[in-house]
Amino acid sequence: MMGNERQHIPRVAVPEIGVALEMRQFVVAFFDILGQRESLAAMGPVPSKKEDARAFEEQAARTLGAVFEFRRLFNEYMAAYIQTPPPEWVAGLASTDQQRVLECSDAEIGFQGFSDTLIVYLPVMNRHGRCQWRGIHALLAASAMLTPTLLSVGIPIRGGMEMGVGCEFVKGELYGPVLQAAYLLESKIAKYPRIVVGEKLAQFLDSSTLDPDPAKREGMSGEMYDRHMCWVGTDADGKRVVDYLGPSAQAMTGGHMDEVLRGAYAFARAELQRLRSVGDGKLIPRYERLVQYFESRT
Repeated sequence: MMGNERQHIPRVAVPEIGVALEMRQFVVAFFDILGQRESLAAMGPVPSKKEDARAFEEQAARTLGAVFEFRRLFNEYMAAYIQTPPPEWVAGLASTDQQRVLECSDAEIGFQGFSDTLIVYLPVMNRHGRCQWRGIHALLAASAMLTPTLLSVGIPIRGGMEMGVGCEFVKGELYGPVLQAAYLLESKIAKYPRIVVGEKLAQFLDSSTLDPDPAKREGMSGEMYDRHMCWVGTDADGKRVVDYLGPSAQAMTGGHMDEVLRGAYAFARAELQRLRSVGDGKLIPRYERLVQYFESRT
């Protein structure tokens, strides 16, 4: 240190003293890229010899590339669904009802990432005091597109999605029971590469698609106006999941994802064969369930 120059000391963000933290209902998705622990371990130390550098760089590129691609695709899918215009019949509503729809379409979404984990969270009620259906639907739809797309290039992900209590106790960081619930769904319940939907969120989505008259719903936007566009299905073990091979996903994509789905299925089968060849007793049943999911929806 030279002269009176002071060294910068990084600080962890903390809430301001005396500021009231608002507990709210959130929808939270907790995603994890599988297999990264092994990839990171394979990197080893930074090489001291030039001839070892290429292998190190290639391994680093693989694991960092998976994280980069995951986040890039998620951003693209979320943006695509958020920007989807409301259906034509909205224009026929009274001006006050049109305003209600637009207010419900105002999405407020937060992202919290660390390492190979991504947390996406959004308050159920937005700044207008409306249920933000556009954001909730975008999260479901993006998850449904993202999972098989990443599988098709050999990047399996696992996730948990739930609704519950939490607070953004500093900007960009969510804390509360809902975050723990989403984490437990991912780490303990999902088991194989899939996204499990918690009971509270599933009940909320079910109760919100019961009115057959879309004009009377509380401002649902985009494809969520149509009852059949619910992305949640039931897996073989009875768990509610983001059903990217279900009828809603197929109706939404109109066959444009067929090549991706074939690639995802091919990866699942190849990975199962590889695991059997090395006798991995832990992962074999998990990939058997993934293959069974594909075959049960074919």
